Amino acid sequence: RELLLKKGDGVHMLVMSATPIPIRFFRYAYNWVEHLDETTITWEGSEAMIPIMVKTKEYSKKLKELIINPLKNNGSAQINHHTFQKAIIYWNSIDNIINTIKNNRLTYNEVDLIIGEDSKDKVIEKVRWRDSEGNDITKIKNPDPHNLKKFTFITSAGFCGLDLYHNQAMNVVVSYYNEEKKNIMLDPNTELIQCIARQRSSGDNKNYFIFIHNWWEGEFTEERRKEEIEY
Repeated sequence: RELLLKKGDGVHMLVMSATPIPIRFFRYAYNWVEHLDETTITWEGSEAMIPIMVKTKEYSKKLKELIINPLKNNGSAQINHHTFQKAIIYWNSIDNIINTIKNNRLTYNEVDLIIGEDSKDKVIEKVRWRDSEGNDITKIKNPDPHNLKKFTFITSAGFCGLDLYHNQAMNVVVSYYNEEKKNIMLDPNTELIQCIARQRSSGDNKNYFIFIHNWWEGEFTEERRKEEIEY
């Protein structure tokens, strides 16, 4: 409202986005956007997210080596002096999530899933979890956002409108270029920002996320400086 008042009577419409999408993307689609003014609002108390970059062609292997094995075997993992006890893994590929669960023998008690309902049925069919009495698990319960299991896997079904809370968790984003499955590569200006904003707790790692990728060639701004890991 205050912004509209400052602009005066000549403004008839205000387009606002909480996600800082560069206006050039709108200009590609709509020529008339070229003539609009752009105002950037910086909210008080806003904090930058700092990526810990892991560039690799072996994303499943690195996820296992850096995160899954240490959490399963030691109860915690450490990367670049950042220690965490749980991992919130954003990966827009249900097939890769299923393979990761099966190949690492992750149990139902270790895994939370925030995915589409159809994908839950696929996980049940492919993974074939059993309870302590040996019975097949036929339904995946919704996770408790305040009491996450050791590994929480999230597809695009959970990128928006989701709040998670755990002081000892680390956000992990797996995003890589695949010519056949282009949806696996997340848009850094929209989807990536939505992913890393789901964690609402105030733990030591709240401003960091691990970015496992094979494609990022751009430079983060000073506010989003990067911590490189070369493997």
